[in-house]
Amino acid sequence: MSSILKLIKFIFKKKEDSILDDKVELRLNSKEKQLIKKYCDLKDISINEFLRTVAMQEIDKFIYINI
Repeated sequence: MSSILKLIKFIFKKKEDSILDDKVELRLNSKEKQLIKKYCDLKDISINEFLRTVAMQEIDKFIYINI
């Protein structure tokens, strides 16, 4: 139970230097870009949707491990 409280405090902890923005810069090589684009075309999803899904999966995995 204390780990859940620590996680909640960590999530809502105010940090001046950590501000989420609408834009994120990713550095990918051309092969990675091609693979992501082909994957998204095959799954009929946008690249933004793909990146959001991957990010949420990683966050869920992190939360699950730390509970």
